Amino acid sequence: MRFSMRSRFALLSLIAIMLLPQICSAAALNGYGDRGTAVRDAQQALVRSGFNPGPVDGVFGPRTLAAVKAFQKGRGLAVDGVVGPATLAALGTVTLAARSARAPLAGKTIVIDPGHGGYNPGALGVDGSREEDNVLAIGLHLRDLLTNAGAQVLMTRSTDVEPSLAQRVSLANTNKAALYVSVHNNSYKDPAASGVMTFSRYGDARSQKVSTVIMEELKKWTGMTNKGVEQGNYYVLRNTSMPAVIAEIGFMTNWSDVRILKTAVFRRSAAEGLYYGILRFLTQG
Repeated sequence: MRFSMRSRFALLSLIAIMLLPQICSAAALNGYGDRGTAVRDAQQALVRSGFNPGPVDGVFGPRTLAAVKAFQKGRGLAVDGVVGPATLAALGTVTLAARSARAPLAGKTIVIDPGHGGYNPGALGVDGSREEDNVLAIGLHLRDLLTNAGAQVLMTRSTDVEPSLAQRVSLANTNKAALYVSVHNNSYKDPAASGVMTFSRYGDARSQKVSTVIMEELKKWTGMTNKGVEQGNYYVLRNTSMPAVIAEIGFMTNWSDVRILKTAVFRRSAAEGLYYGILRFLTQG
């Protein structure tokens, strides 16, 4: 009888040891330095809860850590920066809603216009870098985000070519786009000038609205200074028939701006800012 009980105890212990990895996996924790789909799901849920985790890229970095801690504090949870069972439960309804929701931009046609290209490099950075390269990279990231949200995205260019201003406008007008977004970098005689700004069509309340929300999101996602929302008499604003905005992201005449404009992390953050501004405008009006 003693032998049987010991054997049973040993057997149960062995089963517990064998099941331990599966149990841990089922309640896996996501913390600083982790990567993967689970991290991306948590980042998306944080965004929908009003917390900024940085780029939604599946990488648990410093900004995601800060967002998790802020979320935990706001929900009265233990502030440990780990997405464990309690935090997952709090984020769960947001994540499930995000997975089951209809694509928020389905049926919307959006034109993304990375400025310059081809023989026209745009503004040259103080280090010799080119505006056309920065804005194309941001535009391609933005295209992917919008496409994943169900939008039909038309790019005025997706390679190093230079469509004419008339061709850019025609693409938007003939396809009856819901929105036209032109992406640029700024420059100024004062090398201290730094930050983001947007331009809208003169006298157009809808263009002013989208310029404002995009500015707000760009500042939030890039951390750059808000240089304001202005009305501009630019060809692509005058001649498009839908709400239109020019986003000027960073200054090529500022050393600090130029350094970060060339980084993949910043380009993704800028695209996220543009995306969430567009999402707010087209879903909330």
